[in-house]
Amino acid sequence: MDISEEESALIASWAKRHPLIEQVWLYGSRARGTSRADSDIDLAVVMDFNAWFDWYAQHKTKPDLHLPHEVDLEWYDPVATDSERVGPGVKQDGILLYERDAVMTG
Repeated sequence: MDISEEESALIASWAKRHPLIEQVWLYGSRARGTSRADSDIDLAVVMDFNAWFDWYAQHKTKPDLHLPHEVDLEWYDPVATDSERVGPGVKQDGILLYERDAVMTG
């Protein structure tokens, strides 16, 4: 995983401030450990699909994460069976960084 413990904690703290977020998954090159210095941070956000569009419109350009890398936010449904864009990457390489009402250790 190519993010620091501090960055992971910042992401979890950010997600906790947004009550609609149920889970946040790291995926892509930073999850695989193959990122470059200019790689963004790909985050898959689990929340109610009907709430996603309004929430995303408010947070996509400035997700208030205060990280040193660009952040790409995508909606993710962990139980979807179709071949959505994000699902395969999360299922193959995803690392759960935050889950509401769960204590994350690590």
